[in-house]
Amino acid sequence: MEGLDLIILAAIAIAASVELGATAGVAADFADEPPAGDGHARFGPAGTLRTRLEVVFGAAALRVQVAGLTGPGRDTVYWWEDGWRSSTDHWTWLGGVTIGAGPMVRIPLSQSVQVGGGATAGLMGIGAFHDFGGETQYLLDPAQNDLDDPGNVDPYTFQAVPSAEMVAALRLGRGLAAELELGYTLALVPAADLSGTPPESSARRTAFALGAVFIAFGVSAPVAPGN
Repeated sequence: MEGLDLIILAAIAIAASVELGATAGVAADFADEPPAGDGHARFGPAGTLRTRLEVVFGAAALRVQVAGLTGPGRDTVYWWEDGWRSSTDHWTWLGGVTIGAGPMVRIPLSQSVQVGGGATAGLMGIGAFHDFGGETQYLLDPAQNDLDDPGNVDPYTFQAVPSAEMVAALRLGRGLAAELELGYTLALVPAADLSGTPPESSARRTAFALGAVFIAFGVSAPVAPGN
């Protein structure tokens, strides 16, 4: 099997080129209205930073990428305090990092202009970090939070969830090229317990769908031209 693996790797090395790219941009999440009216979530405008490696076979390519997304927003939390209570008025910061892979297709319009598109699937680590005050200050368990420390990390959630992305791309130039990408990222984030809250509160953040449209600019360059 080792000999076969070496043959496959050699064939890939001969037939394919390898490119690296990086882009930065902005993203905006569509408002999320869960069923049964139990809450909502919305994030953005957010920043996005994306790096990728593409193994290119003619007009087709396999993309492997790491993409980050972070920005302010609102989500819904609920808890028990002499009855069920909920809040959407607190401040929330969302952060997510995705590792994904998928196919790309690029069509040359001229020697220096290409258009293309593709899709990736992967796993996103996503956190919702809160700044509680007012009635939500009840959620700051003194045994787990330093209420006198302005740098205290208020109750948060962090999960790993499947994600998917579609992207359309425009490339200008040869060799070191300028890139413009427009895309859509989707991740369905289940409800989760809030860390650092009083155990008797049963505090949770409601489920939401992260559906973010992004536009990003950057560069790409070949690092291993094919034959």
